[in-house]
Amino acid sequence: MKSNADNKLDGFLGYTIRIIKNLSTELSPLKNIKSLNKNISGDIISGIMVAIVALPLALAFGEMSGLGPVAGIWSAVVGGVIGGLLGGSMVGVSGPTAPMASQIAIFMGAFIIGTTDQPDLGAVFSIIFLSGLILVFISMIKISRLIHYIPYSAIAGFMCGIGVLIILSQINAFLGMDADNNINLLALYVAAPSLIVLFLWEKLQLKFNILAKIPSTLAALIIGTGIAYIMNLDIIYIGDKVNFSNNEIFKLHIPDFTRIIEFIGPAIALAGLAVIDSLLSCKVADNMTGLRHSSDRETFGQGVANMTAGLIGGLSTATATTQTVGNITFGAKTPLATIVKGLTLLGVLFGLGNLVAIIPNACLAAILFKLGRFTTLLSFSKFDDFPKFTSQSFFCDIDFIVEIKALLNTSKRSSFFCILTNIYVYRGLWKIFTKTSLIILCNNFSL
Repeated sequence: MKSNADNKLDGFLGYTIRIIKNLSTELSPLKNIKSLNKNISGDIISGIMVAIVALPLALAFGEMSGLGPVAGIWSAVVGGVIGGLLGGSMVGVSGPTAPMASQIAIFMGAFIIGTTDQPDLGAVFSIIFLSGLILVFISMIKISRLIHYIPYSAIAGFMCGIGVLIILSQINAFLGMDADNNINLLALYVAAPSLIVLFLWEKLQLKFNILAKIPSTLAALIIGTGIAYIMNLDIIYIGDKVNFSNNEIFKLHIPDFTRIIEFIGPAIALAGLAVIDSLLSCKVADNMTGLRHSSDRETFGQGVANMTAGLIGGLSTATATTQTVGNITFGAKTPLATIVKGLTLLGVLFGLGNLVAIIPNACLAAILFKLGRFTTLLSFSKFDDFPKFTSQSFFCDIDFIVEIKALLNTSKRSSFFCILTNIYVYRGLWKIFTKTSLIILCNNFSL
């Protein structure tokens, strides 16, 4: 007859086995893999189309983060392939996103090598790798679904602040400013037409059916690059900062675990942002398709993707709302589409580097300008109760204000540009404009 100790041991082992079995079932990629042959032709076409949409965004986010355009493409490749195989949404598309790029840009300024004023890339990539480990841990303890209990006023405030920071971070590139803050008017020859194309493209698509399937970001990228090439403008190009030789494209970055105490705080923050960004995007996909994503498996997939990105020099990944919506619109049904997107961009990285090198930075700045506006407005449109948000209680207003102010504390821009940004972003949303402007003015005077 077994003793009480033996019975407790058997109970513990049985409980542990059940947990491991449930985790292996929940996080297994078999469901994704088995679905890959259900819509092959449609998914391949959709994957190529999403790659076309993702390329200018990946380049822009890489540049915005400070890691460079190549890091943005690596993030799109890793997010596409690993996110497709291990993710929890059948039609979700992973890669670099505006919030993740903005967060990495903050780390690039916070971790400096000695007195050189050069970013500590080893620290940044170690943080990205650790954030992936944390995401894997979160998925295993099954708390990913707690995202649904975060007040939407807090999330909206955070996303709103990200959108403002995106626009502010691109002012120098848009105006062609150098290190001495001298404006290069030649950059406006590219930036202004690119921005106009981005905002008028939908109207042009309604008038000319031939343009219907060409994304606005690709059109702006082609037109802006074409103007710079034809006019031979003396401005900054991607190729001025990046060497697209194979030796420079791929570098292995080993995480520095000796500084884990220093990195753990930023890594937790980055992991939390990845969960919020990814699962909100998955909820958008669920609403569009009628399917239901697995929060834990999506978090696990993002964890593995971020660990890989940290190792090979990529920007941190998350599920991207704009690309996910595009993927669904183009007819994707299975993860094969996002895998094809990743493989397509991998081919671009190793085969078309010379073409990427001639893209002007001012063109990417224009793309990010519009994306910053989109991110800010999207922070509200993801919620069904947007009208309710604008009439929230005083405490929700404070919650909203604290979230944006925490982000804007990282920005050293003047309140003038911030207020212009709010006018540009919100236009008719006067109540939100008033709240955000108050935050900006408080931030400017360090209140």
